[in-house]
Amino acid sequence: MKKIKIYIPLITPFDKNLNIDYLSLEKLMLYIINLENIDGIILFDKISEYYTFTVNEYIDIINCILNNNKNKINIILKINNIYNYKDLINIIDLKFYKDINIIMLDFPNLNNKYKYDIIKNYNYLFKYYRYLSFYFYLNNKKYIDENILLEIKNSNKNFIGIINKTNYIFNNYNLINSLSIIIYNDLLFYKLINLKPYGIISPIFLFLFNYIYNNIILNINNNKLFIYDKNYYRLIKFIYILYKKINPISGIKFILDSINLCEPYVKYPIYNVDKLLEYQKIKKIFNKIIIS
Repeated sequence: MKKIKIYIPLITPFDKNLNIDYLSLEKLMLYIINLENIDGIILFDKISEYYTFTVNEYIDIINCILNNNKNKINIILKINNIYNYKDLINIIDLKFYKDINIIMLDFPNLNNKYKYDIIKNYNYLFKYYRYLSFYFYLNNKKYIDENILLEIKNSNKNFIGIINKTNYIFNNYNLINSLSIIIYNDLLFYKLINLKPYGIISPIFLFLFNYIYNNIILNINNNKLFIYDKNYYRLIKFIYILYKKINPISGIKFILDSINLCEPYVKYPIYNVDKLLEYQKIKKIFNKIIIS
């Protein structure tokens, strides 16, 4: 039976002064590692608010995650908005990344005329780091070229997968069978999950994991249809409000605050969210799902 892998992108808790709340980060890690069937944690994805961190904060966050990863869940490090192999080498060689061996890279949004430059760039990088494993993060389907990806894969065993943030559906049989394709798009989650991908990344696993896993993912793993019940439609509404009506990072922290995992503070000027109608709507939906 093919089992869909489950990955959680880690948020960063802040206190009311917008300093990193390391006690809550430890609590969040303890909560995650005690969830069954979690296959990996994504570190420094956009949802982590990584763009606000100092170098020392990067180091402290990594140490906190590694020290509290008692179950040795895979840690996938995302390197954001850096493409040239020389720049990537300078980043990967930083000492505080030495204990992480799975890397996620943004794939460049360049058209096909740069095909050979792209292939050469990543062939060099992947051969330089034969002991590391790499994923590409794809966020614009306009620039997805399956032939480029397959050519890079054919030259590099340590290029292991694709994180697909788009609604693009891969068609090349050789590519699909040689790379792990992971969905990272909650708005298209239920459209694409029926394709039975290698894995799924979602921040809503932080608080709705048991419902989604037991009622949807297990059924798909067992080649069964999941039930389109009231909770399913509640979940669809929850996702729509979270991504279309509010700031999703703030909404996620608002729900985590309601279950005492972290404070709701984000580094946008949206701290007083408890009286906003849309936040109360997702909290009400969340409570209905978890008590049903």
